[in-house]
Amino acid sequence: MYPPKLLFEDFHEGSPSSLSLEQSCPRESVKRCGITGLSLKPHSAEAHCFTAAHPQLEPGAAGRYQLAPGAEEGLKLGWSFSGSTHIRSAVLELYTRSSSPSEPFWKRTLSWKSVEARKDSGECPFDGALSGGVRSEGGLEILDVAVNVSKEMFPAGYLSVEHAPYLLKMTLSPEPDAAVEVGSAWIYLDVVAAEIRLSLGDEDVLRTSPEGDKDRAVTREMREAGSFPADGKSLAKVLLPSNVFSTNTDEWHELSQDVPFERYKAVWGNGPELPLFAELLVRDSRGDAVFAPRAVAGSQLLWDWSEPLLPPLNLNGGRTAEDDEVLINEYLARYTKGKEASTVFSKGNNCHIDHGGKGSSSDAPDRVLSLVSRESRSGFPFDVRSPSNRTWAAISRIQGEGSHVGKTGVIFQPSRMAGDSYRVSACWHYDGAGTGVSQLDDTQEDLQVTLRGTTGTFQVWRQLHLVQYFVQESPALQVVTSAPSLQTSTSSRPPKEEFDELDSALKEAFDESGFGPHYKDWRPRWLKTGKDPEFILGELALEDATGMAKRFRTLHQQLESDQNPLPSISSATTSEPAWKREFDRLSRRYAHAFIDLKCLFQKPTSIQDFHKKVIATVRKLNSDVLSAAVKLDDERWLKGAYVLHFRSYSEFKKEYLKESGGRSLENLLSYFSEHGPTERQRRMRIASEEVLCELYEASNKGWAQWVLETVVEEELTGAAEGVYLLDLPGCCRRDREESGEPLEVTLLGYAMLFPSLMGKVAVFANLCSAEDYDDAKRKSGAKKDVEQSMGVTAAHELGHSLFLAHAPLAADDRPENSGHTAGVEPDFHHSAMLTCLMGYHPNNQYFCGLCLLRLRGWSRQKLKS
Repeated sequence: MYPPKLLFEDFHEGSPSSLSLEQSCPRESVKRCGITGLSLKPHSAEAHCFTAAHPQLEPGAAGRYQLAPGAEEGLKLGWSFSGSTHIRSAVLELYTRSSSPSEPFWKRTLSWKSVEARKDSGECPFDGALSGGVRSEGGLEILDVAVNVSKEMFPAGYLSVEHAPYLLKMTLSPEPDAAVEVGSAWIYLDVVAAEIRLSLGDEDVLRTSPEGDKDRAVTREMREAGSFPADGKSLAKVLLPSNVFSTNTDEWHELSQDVPFERYKAVWGNGPELPLFAELLVRDSRGDAVFAPRAVAGSQLLWDWSEPLLPPLNLNGGRTAEDDEVLINEYLARYTKGKEASTVFSKGNNCHIDHGGKGSSSDAPDRVLSLVSRESRSGFPFDVRSPSNRTWAAISRIQGEGSHVGKTGVIFQPSRMAGDSYRVSACWHYDGAGTGVSQLDDTQEDLQVTLRGTTGTFQVWRQLHLVQYFVQESPALQVVTSAPSLQTSTSSRPPKEEFDELDSALKEAFDESGFGPHYKDWRPRWLKTGKDPEFILGELALEDATGMAKRFRTLHQQLESDQNPLPSISSATTSEPAWKREFDRLSRRYAHAFIDLKCLFQKPTSIQDFHKKVIATVRKLNSDVLSAAVKLDDERWLKGAYVLHFRSYSEFKKEYLKESGGRSLENLLSYFSEHGPTERQRRMRIASEEVLCELYEASNKGWAQWVLETVVEEELTGAAEGVYLLDLPGCCRRDREESGEPLEVTLLGYAMLFPSLMGKVAVFANLCSAEDYDDAKRKSGAKKDVEQSMGVTAAHELGHSLFLAHAPLAADDRPENSGHTAGVEPDFHHSAMLTCLMGYHPNNQYFCGLCLLRLRGWSRQKLKS
């Protein structure tokens, strides 16, 4: 029981007896005096004192006074006497509980300067200080003597929680001719530990080194976010900036070594160091828990930790991927099931030491509670040592002086593995002798402690910085993106009549601008998707052409759906921007791997002079073939959003012969042979006009990517670390032959890898519109509720930047395009889940379990596909 019950005999101080002279003096001639009251005031406890042995006292009983020594409560020791003029002095003594006859460890002598100064009641300050000295207060002379106040028992020179409760006794010394009726009285003083308050410590106690700077940044961000888990139920993310990216595709397939594991380890080593501080609070005279550093100085706390279990993974509420959810959880359970060890009771699902984590380990350098001290770590203010038996824990002592007086702390060092979760507790145990913490030094799972302060859950997350979102919008595409500004028509005419009038006006504008033949293609495409494939709209010689086009399409939608009135501007503009919806789709998939995507931008950034930079790059590359293929002077392309606009094959041949000074096509065939992949080189052995045409068509996309990557690499040289998103609605397009159809070379998106940027930057280029994604989903035969969008593609491509190779597919699910199945690495994916996001299954939505563990930072060496 804490605080303990009390008997007078616990202090082994003989029951005081009252002196009496009645036997030697006639009754009427005896001068009498005595103590009539002794108490601590002002105090919420009932005023009471003891003059004889008493029954056992419960905590809070009358005569037991609770105080917080040194807390400036303004307490005073008050007394009342009978026959005060016959009292020469009074002595106050403090005792601790003892199993043998005890001596007081502190005394205070009260005397009066004159008989006239002796009053029937009085008081003197008392805050638990045990220092010696002489002072006067009014007519009262006070002499304090530290009889046996050891620095070990009372480090700060105040009553402490470790040795409470205390007996405070007053004994009178009468004048020689006086008799004492009640010569001694006492009260009990309780110094009660109330709670252990844990907090994030000061970052200035961490290492002064590059590694320490990273730890300081993590600590600072947690403090600024107010994310310390202060109770047993809350959760705080420990966000570790992890902008570590692949520089080439060979790293995705490396079997002899684990490249992503080693790269991540090089950044975060054995995990971040976080300072955790603790305060042992004491109850004051009102019963409130207060910070009283002098009362707890020298006390020791035992620090312990545990692994809370993670719940099963939930994929979007289980609505779209029930089978995936089962497979992923079965895989994760295989490697993250609860563990029991002989030394650490870590029954959670943190990463095991076999995979680079700290699960089932208590040895340096894999400790969760680092053993640092002033000797081993300059600047760390607390003494921390390892228990003899509970070796995974730590013991620290509360400071009695200095800038951290009344506090103690440890360095908490979780694993760097994302998803690893910890609860840390600080325990204090009472035995009345100051050695209670030694009773906690055992290997039992459940410790019986007096007080325990426990954090909520610390959960490690990797953090990627999304630095910038680039967009390039042509005037034509801005018609689509400004659609929310549509307003309801005030026309009183029937919608069909107004629609027909606009139809005629737009056709006439196409004719006058020289684009008449294109209107029959433009009109149905525009009405269906809002996309302008020929980039003609900006060329129309008609006042307010874009406004007319918006009205035209809106009326068509109204007629199709028979809705009236049209959506108002207020309802249209409140919707979330498209890029934010895509960002959410991307983030949700990485949240399953405990990767946080921190968005550093507020809105997309327009790419200034994008096409001018593309043109300059094409010319700088100084390639006759590329210069002949690209229509650098096409004004329609300059107003569009494709990376490059290519000539048809026949026009390309003419331009090449002109650009190359009349050199033969054999030079061109040689170019393809030298610069193409192996398959192209093989086909060049049977070079022909037909082969050359096929090679040209197959090269357009690669050339566009080459130019785009050159532009982006130059732009990002020296840029901040993190992820950059490039949103273009088209990779490239090629003019039709005279008898052919217009051709758009479609590429949803891809990951750009730049060795020159040292793996500190990842770039995802999106090259399709929302309509293109809808069309791709329709053609794939995917489930109706499967998401297909830029955010999903970005998650796949960012996976490549994070060292993930393509996942295998069953033969029946493989697309006709062999490029989609290139770079497959079956050993790096869970073979039972063919819908892994890193593959090309029509229903792929989520990373498989093996991918998730690798993204968390686990070593894949012992993970099985």
